[in-house]
Amino acid sequence: MTEQELAKHIVKWLEEEGWEVYQEVSTGALSSIADIVAVKNGLSWIVECKTRYGLRVLDQACRWLSYNSANFISVAVSKTEKRAGSASWYFHHDKGIGLITVDPGGYVKTSQKPKLIRTINTKSLNNIKNSLCEEHKHFAKAGSDKGGHYTPFKQTVNYVLKYIERHPGTTIKEMIDEVGSLHYSNPQSAKNSIAHYIRNGVINGVVVKQNGRQQGLYIG
Repeated sequence: MTEQELAKHIVKWLEEEGWEVYQEVSTGALSSIADIVAVKNGLSWIVECKTRYGLRVLDQACRWLSYNSANFISVAVSKTEKRAGSASWYFHHDKGIGLITVDPGGYVKTSQKPKLIRTINTKSLNNIKNSLCEEHKHFAKAGSDKGGHYTPFKQTVNYVLKYIERHPGTTIKEMIDEVGSLHYSNPQSAKNSIAHYIRNGVINGVVVKQNGRQQGLYIG
């Protein structure tokens, strides 16, 4: 079972339990990517997936724990992998990190439930919540080792292209005045950066045409 296959079973299991599931979530300022972020009834759950149980996946989970940015944190691994017996149990019990196993047939079992983290770091939580979008549900599959996750920059490019498509001839100022700063710190930074990326072809498919004294943006 590959990591992506394992994560697919976790995603299906969470969705069947009523969670809204986002995959390969780039959290911007935290400079980390969560395999799975699930939300339900105002609660958040981060699940890191690895085929092998060990320090790598535990380190990822502990990093999220140190950010204190989700109500539940778990790791998901293949059931065929052996764990460190009682040492493993005490680690998960002490840290409150859940353990989910998936057997070769795709059956998902909660070996140890994650503890509810009631006090959340508001800044960290907002970084994650503000990163979530519909594209995270299907853009890149959790556990993929090929990258391509949906970043805040890709989200900005998507917004820009869709806005220009709906409002041909718009100016950058008009666009930013309506949609806001996107993933930039302020409107002026957004205007300067987007203008730079359009001029240099980083944002593909945008044509600049002179409309009187202003330069309008078109898809072309």
